[in-house]
Amino acid sequence: MSGFDYWNSGSTAYSKLMEAKAELVSSGLSPALLELVFLKISQINGCSYCIALHCKAALRAGVSETQIKQVRFTNLSDEFSELERAAIRWAESVTTLTNVANVSAKREAIASMITLRQLTDLTVAIGIMNALNRLSIALGNPVGANI
Repeated sequence: MSGFDYWNSGSTAYSKLMEAKAELVSSGLSPALLELVFLKISQINGCSYCIALHCKAALRAGVSETQIKQVRFTNLSDEFSELERAAIRWAESVTTLTNVANVSAKREAIASMITLRQLTDLTVAIGIMNALNRLSIALGNPVGANI
């Protein structure tokens, strides 16, 4: 599949989105946790480019290969901490938004483990990753491009 080189398009909006993503390093959330969340969202959305990108980024952030392989099955795996599991479940709930009661329960679970700022930044990170998945799928990124 060929696509457009949108990351070099000069789009101010895209640049601001990437700046917001870069700002997440000051959130107090670990890079490994964010990469697990980004990987889960990319799996849900079916973005093969983003899955490949975040598998590599997760390894660089210290995520184990076992966790990367099992992130799709977080609920069945003992490889994740309570915080990682709650963050991944929160990402799944926010990405799918299929059950408002479920979203509330997941929010309460993660909110008991992190600060309000971290919860806000995590939720912003989830929104950004969903937007980037959609850009990649809509405008086209072949697996292996710019990874």
